Amino acid sequence: ISTGIKELSLKTGEAEQISDLKTQAAFYHNTVLEQMNQTRTLIDAAEALLPECLLPYPTYGKLLFSL
Repeated sequence: ISTGIKELSLKTGEAEQISDLKTQAAFYHNTVLEQMNQTRTLIDAAEALLPECLLPYPTYGKLLFSL
């Protein structure tokens, strides 16, 4: 997860350096979004292993069903 977050940060920084908006948008779509999806997959898997009481935020289920 740490490696994925570092990669995401590097790729986001790289995207911010692109001055042409169309090229920048394509980079976000093709590169940054892919890294976000890869990192999220790891985080979702780790989250499933942790007890709910250790999470520093409400789960999706709590947000959805605790009205």
